[in-house]
Amino acid sequence: MIVMKFGGTSVQDAKAIECAAAIVKGRAAQKPVVVVSAMAKVTDQLLTMARAAGNGDRKNALKLCRALQERHYNTAGELLGTALFTQFHSDLGLDFETLDELLRGIAAVGELTPRTTDYVSAFGEVLSSKIVTGPSLTSSSNIIARKLPVATSLMDVRACITKKSYNCSAISGGAASIHDGRKPRRTSPYKVNCETIRTPP
Repeated sequence: MIVMKFGGTSVQDAKAIECAAAIVKGRAAQKPVVVVSAMAKVTDQLLTMARAAGNGDRKNALKLCRALQERHYNTAGELLGTALFTQFHSDLGLDFETLDELLRGIAAVGELTPRTTDYVSAFGEVLSSKIVTGPSLTSSSNIIARKLPVATSLMDVRACITKKSYNCSAISGGAASIHDGRKPRRTSPYKVNCETIRTPP
């Protein structure tokens, strides 16, 4: 097993994600677990909108949220095509609805806590991991599966990693597990090698 970590610039747009998928293909024999960051600059944008909401500037916070939503929709649409993106649209839409409601709540109370900051900033990794593995976790139409002749599945690490305190350094994101059809394990008996991938701009 090998863990492959792709940073923000490696998943910043459709072209970069296709390149990342091709790199994963070259490691298929090692049963890679793919970890992705938020798309480039997204975490900064999330924090900016969270601060705006905390300062009572709901209008600007929601404007930034809509711009971020459009970027993710455009990237997913370019990768998947119209027909497949139509299937996937509602999944991303639910995440953005949650983010929108969260920002409205922050603006209403006029306070941004460390825990809420962590919650907002985690949306970047959640969204990018869904785009990389969408629209169907086992479909041959998903981005990684188009490059690999094996099953893929999305694992939200928030389901298996917990954090007792909140200090603006949230554990977030998703991992696309390339496996042999068995349910991904939370712990593995295999030796795990870690590799950070830096793709050219």
